[in-house]
Amino acid sequence: DVFNGTLVFDGSGGGQVNHMQNDFWVASTIDTPAYLILTNNTTVNVDAWFALGRGNGASDYLSTATLYDSKLRTGNFSMGYDNGRGNLARQLLTLNGTSTITNAADMNLGESFGSTSTIQLNDNSVLFSDSRIHLGWHNGGVGIMTLANSSIVNVDAWFSIGHEGGTGSLTVKDNSTLRVLSDMNVTDVGTGDGTMTIQDNATVMWGSLFVGKGVGSFGRVNQTGGRVIATESREAHIGFHGEGTYNLSGGSIVAPSHWFVVGRYGDGPGVFNITGGTFIHGTNDTGRLFRVGEEGPGILTISGTADVRTGGDALTLGNTAGGNGTVNLNGGSLQVRRIVGGPGAGEFNFN
Repeated sequence: DVFNGTLVFDGSGGGQVNHMQNDFWVASTIDTPAYLILTNNTTVNVDAWFALGRGNGASDYLSTATLYDSKLRTGNFSMGYDNGRGNLARQLLTLNGTSTITNAADMNLGESFGSTSTIQLNDNSVLFSDSRIHLGWHNGGVGIMTLANSSIVNVDAWFSIGHEGGTGSLTVKDNSTLRVLSDMNVTDVGTGDGTMTIQDNATVMWGSLFVGKGVGSFGRVNQTGGRVIATESREAHIGFHGEGTYNLSGGSIVAPSHWFVVGRYGDGPGVFNITGGTFIHGTNDTGRLFRVGEEGPGILTISGTADVRTGGDALTLGNTAGGNGTVNLNGGSLQVRRIVGGPGAGEFNFN
């Protein structure tokens, strides 16, 4: 463990491999920062928990872990856990060059109240988690992640931004790639606040999408460029049990085999603003419809240079008695097979 000061693993004399059978903690002493550096083709294998900032006190110290062309393999991964004694502190994880992190189980980033955990992936670095990632977990926990350059994050489970009261922010930019096997949650269980930004030439792939999933949560996605690809035959919701907003001004969303819903439940109002870019839906499964206001309020607004196409059998408004769907066609183009109103409220405005 690193209780104080800086520990450097340097493989410049020849690649080195270090193995730890138990936990490896960096900055677990009250009011004392600590630093870890892996450089020059170094490998560190941790069978149990790797923790950065664990019960680090209330002095807002910054502790860091930095990788340069090196590998870190962990059983579980934690940043900002209070360990029962408080953790008003900051943690910074940075991957540079061809560095990799391979995590076998849970990954908790910005885990406890008072913690602010920042994760920065640069160059051609790769982060892989075989289980779920929580970014900003529990009330007062903050998680911030940025994928830059040609970095990759690969999650073989679900990825939650803002979980159980936490605040999370994820930016995917440049030529980076994010792949999430199952649910991409922009807020998850309970209250929370989550923001996802997609820009430049980035690629984002998910099995399902939930924006504003938990009761009382606020989720938003801002896409100004890049590609979003929905995989398999699943579902996407903007506004589920919380408030969800998706702003698409550039780039593309392709969801060929998904139910796509704006405003799923009464406590989950959804807003989908498309001012530019391309939205393509339902080309592989016409039975999975595009719904606006399924059991709650949903608003779809199309304007500017937006290109919106659904191959599904229908665009539905107010699909149930509690649904309230509104479409505002203020510009751009909308291509649908038919528009169907349900037993709820529906309104289509041609402006």
